[in-house]
Amino acid sequence: LIENRVAAMENGVWTAGTHAPRGQGGAAGKVCIVNSPFGTIRGNVMHDNFRFGLYLDNQHPRHIKRDANGFVTDWASCAEFLPDGTDNGLRPANVIEDEFDYHNMFVGQYHMGDVAFVRYTSLNNAHSMYWKASKNFADGVSHHMKDCVFANDPSDSYGQLQVLGPSGPFTFRFTNNTFLGSPVGSAALNAGQHCGLVGAGGPCDVQYSLEGINWDGIDPQAQRIRFGINSVDAGMVLPIFLSKDDSLGGHKAMVSGHLRGFANVPGCQKLGSVWDNAIACESQIRRLNVWAGNIGIINITGPGYLPKEEMNMDRPVNGMDAGLMYYEDNFGTEVKGYG
Repeated sequence: LIENRVAAMENGVWTAGTHAPRGQGGAAGKVCIVNSPFGTIRGNVMHDNFRFGLYLDNQHPRHIKRDANGFVTDWASCAEFLPDGTDNGLRPANVIEDEFDYHNMFVGQYHMGDVAFVRYTSLNNAHSMYWKASKNFADGVSHHMKDCVFANDPSDSYGQLQVLGPSGPFTFRFTNNTFLGSPVGSAALNAGQHCGLVGAGGPCDVQYSLEGINWDGIDPQAQRIRFGINSVDAGMVLPIFLSKDDSLGGHKAMVSGHLRGFANVPGCQKLGSVWDNAIACESQIRRLNVWAGNIGIINITGPGYLPKEEMNMDRPVNGMDAGLMYYEDNFGTEVKGYG
């Protein structure tokens, strides 16, 4: 799919794998579409589409065993993990290269892993990127979004800057990306679109690893990050932002301001609205996941967590500031564990 131009459709290009996940017509029952690797996707332009420009739907490419006709010969090869527990995600990852989308309501996908965006440009879209759930790359080296530009011309009445990013128990690698223009929507970079809801990511303790991010092109008072967007309560409390350079204003880590005990940890401080009232720390902070069935509420203790008698049980905190961990199952639709 190389150097195509699509405009004025409901969706520009829609890889609707979930529409017929086991194929249709002569291929019915012979393919696993959602797990089939993409070919080359490069240099396409999508503009002025009613919903999505590029719409990759739900896609997790894997190492599928197929015959000369492309039909599956071993259905176990469509699975998320190999029998020995190895991640079956595609190595190297698929890459969406040099995509240019403008004047669309959305650009992106719902649930997608082992697919990277490189040199993507968003201009005056209502949502610069829309992504609900993802995972760590099986190849261990790819970045979810790298060398991308998110721009909005304020003289054009359509569009705003807002990346609605995914959630789940993984690290979202966001590297060498630039934000330009105005207005900024909910925030330039939002962690955890729809986290905890049906069909989205979870647990909500995703880590956003930022490197080489250029905020210089937006208003200095515009909100750069946001913890949770259209999510369950945990999505507003649990995400973490990390950086080893100046992408987070020189800070190494930021946790939600709802985790107020972290402000008492040496080297941590409360910030203002530009950083979503986060607590920024100069020490390393990482997510913790417990892989178990529903065994009730778990309580962890340690630096940054308040005594239970001081915890806030109002929403959205629900005692998470004292280390309470709740089982997440996306309203009974998936087994997610604790985060």
